[in-house]
Amino acid sequence: MLCYIRPVKTYIHARLRKEDRTLLDALKKSTGHSEAVKTIIIDMEAYRTLCRLKKPGQSFSQVIKEKLGPVKTGATFLAGLKQISISEDTLNAIEKVVRDRKKSPLTHPKL
Repeated sequence: MLCYIRPVKTYIHARLRKEDRTLLDALKKSTGHSEAVKTIIIDMEAYRTLCRLKKPGQSFSQVIKEKLGPVKTGATFLAGLKQISISEDTLNAIEKVVRDRKKSPLTHPKL
């Protein structure tokens, strides 16, 4: 399957107070040009929060990704597993715990 992405121009239409219009103008100036853009709808409180978190020169997308962290997938999990090594002593200790559990099964209180 092929996927083609072309630049998209985003329009925001709203009836805004003067201070909200100023914030919106700042948003337009800070976004610049991007290869792919999706429009999301957020309320003004969320927008103001993003503005407070945004550092000079940083895009809103960068703020969101910084705060929410990278996407976690099965592939990233497997990549992390490849970086882990467990010593022989640790594996032996785990096996001992499993063997010891078999000798002393769990019981539950009679109600």
